[in-house]
Amino acid sequence: MEDTLDKTSVEAIQRSEQEKPRNGIKGLIHWNQDLTAGAIVALVSMPLSLAVAVASGAPPVAGFITAIVAGLVLPLIGGTYVIISGPAAGMAPVLYEAIYSLGNGNMQLGYQLVLPLIVLAGIVQLGLSRLNVSALTKLFPPAVISGMLAAIGIIILIKQIPLLLGTTFQSYSVSGIIYELPSQLPKLNPLVMSLGLSTLLLIVVFHFLSKRFTGLKILPPFSYALFISSLVSLSLPLASKYLLQLPSDPLQSIVFLDLHLILSSGENWGKLLKAFISILLINCIDSMAILQAVDNIDPYERKSDQKRSLLGIGACNIASGMLGGITVIPEAIRSTVGILAGSRTQWANFWNAIILLIGWLALQPVLTHIPLTVLAAVLIACSFSLCKPAIWVMFWKEGKISLAVFILTIILTVKIDMLWGLVCGCTLSYVLKFIESKFAEKQ
Repeated sequence: MEDTLDKTSVEAIQRSEQEKPRNGIKGLIHWNQDLTAGAIVALVSMPLSLAVAVASGAPPVAGFITAIVAGLVLPLIGGTYVIISGPAAGMAPVLYEAIYSLGNGNMQLGYQLVLPLIVLAGIVQLGLSRLNVSALTKLFPPAVISGMLAAIGIIILIKQIPLLLGTTFQSYSVSGIIYELPSQLPKLNPLVMSLGLSTLLLIVVFHFLSKRFTGLKILPPFSYALFISSLVSLSLPLASKYLLQLPSDPLQSIVFLDLHLILSSGENWGKLLKAFISILLINCIDSMAILQAVDNIDPYERKSDQKRSLLGIGACNIASGMLGGITVIPEAIRSTVGILAGSRTQWANFWNAIILLIGWLALQPVLTHIPLTVLAAVLIACSFSLCKPAIWVMFWKEGKISLAVFILTIILTVKIDMLWGLVCGCTLSYVLKFIESKFAEKQ
């Protein structure tokens, strides 16, 4: 009798596994759900890709290129099921710092110098995909990773203040912007600031409305706010410098990899190495963290193959860098939208890319009417989720060691850079845990 029950249970589990949607050719039977989900994700991906590119110091079209490359390449490699990849806010501070530093303030030059580093990071990721990447990420304590992400949120939030206010700051650093803010307030553009703050208010309103009306949950609150604010802005006398700048010919705006440029930058090798390590480390750590988080909300309870996922991300970074895109990373907001919209497989990522490409080519004149202050409000809302008070409270409850590591990582990341934050945060965590264990032994 027990043997019969065991056999029945095994057959039920096998049948359940077979019913789970799979990637590849077999996943095409879910084309209807994936196409619908991809179209809905594209509505979110279009403004978010532009906003992340602007925050990264890259041309806005680089965001489109990155999202399209990710959607076309990842479904062919697999490794994940409901992940939608593309440019993500988490990489924006790293890229901006690298672009500004390498170009010595010349953002176009710095952008072209960063492209080979993105390609090289992708090549290294291909090699790392053969290792146990999940074990590598465990070298970084949770308090350090959360501190790094919270610092990224703070950096993005503060660096959007100039765009939100419609004024130009002399400094680009977090401390410089804070120090300069009082002197810039009299110079702000009241119309631009009002539009930006109204967008933030709308995001908050739709956040609470989505809790009451479940139909609104299919899109994040910032999507509704961005659409309304952009419509309102059409009736406002905004100068072109306050609007998104896109080339008239989308295809001619693509900047291809120029190896000669980086080979002739002999005096920048130290900066190049630092930028490369930062891009590689943050991309890998952030990718693995988001993979695990999104797997937890997969309705079919499937788990990503982290080795194959990193292989796919590496391939995407190579292609993206060669075509003038920025770094590809699994993206939590897009992935959540896809799940809520009913995505089944990676083909949702593919349809998102196709629709995004069509939208880019067809809606070029419309996109240039999006105010930069509205995109800044969207990024502020997205970055707040990385550093919200609930995260601080969580580490407060975990104990003094976790809280100290969390806060130190934030301070050093914001004040110096992410590499210092990671190294010092990990060192403090290991030292404090060692002291705690020795103290416990004596008792």
